[in-house]
Amino acid sequence: MEKIKEFWEENKIFSCITVAILIAACVMGGYILKKDSLSKSNEILSPDISSSVKNTSLSSAQEKTSTAFFVDIKGAVKEPGIYKATHKMRVADIVSAAGGFEKTADRNQVNLALKLVDQQVVYIPFKGEIDRKPPTTMESGVSGQLGNSNAETEAGLTSTMSAQGDDGQSNSKMDLNKVTKEELLELDGIGDKKADLILTYRTQHERFNKIEELKNITGIGDKTFEKLNERLMIGP
Repeated sequence: MEKIKEFWEENKIFSCITVAILIAACVMGGYILKKDSLSKSNEILSPDISSSVKNTSLSSAQEKTSTAFFVDIKGAVKEPGIYKATHKMRVADIVSAAGGFEKTADRNQVNLALKLVDQQVVYIPFKGEIDRKPPTTMESGVSGQLGNSNAETEAGLTSTMSAQGDDGQSNSKMDLNKVTKEELLELDGIGDKKADLILTYRTQHERFNKIEELKNITGIGDKTFEKLNERLMIGP
């Protein structure tokens, strides 16, 4: 014990320096090990982050692609054909994309505000096609492709509708709130003046609410009304 004490007294300074070096070495070693551990951890996480960014970008690109679809426009337009569209577009947009209306297009039968859907057929009728129901603007090649949306929206909303008589035969009736002057002139008992009066009345009152309002127009008596009642109706 005395020898150890003597050794410590003789080498006190050297021993302190040795202990200090050992402590410093331990501290430095711990720091280096911790740094290596963090570096390896970042290397492991980095591929996952990169993969996540790539997947997010791919998902965004796929979403943009899925919002676009195709619509087939036919009839009285300058450049009929298949056009790319989006869910924000309406019939007016696809008509514009197709170069606009032909001069012979019957614009009164077209609902320009109608929204577009995938695989839709937009048909723009020609003048004089009022006796023929235009194709619907929604025709899916796969049954049930559009779910329960069997409500066939029409771009060419014709002013004529079909009504069944007692004999089962179909009589063509025109919607009084959509009929044109040319169509009125085809009716028995309606001349140029009466046609103008009917259209003026409709404009002033915004619409006919019932067919009997025709009697309020000068020159339309009971006999004329009976004839018109067979050919005209109030649509929805």
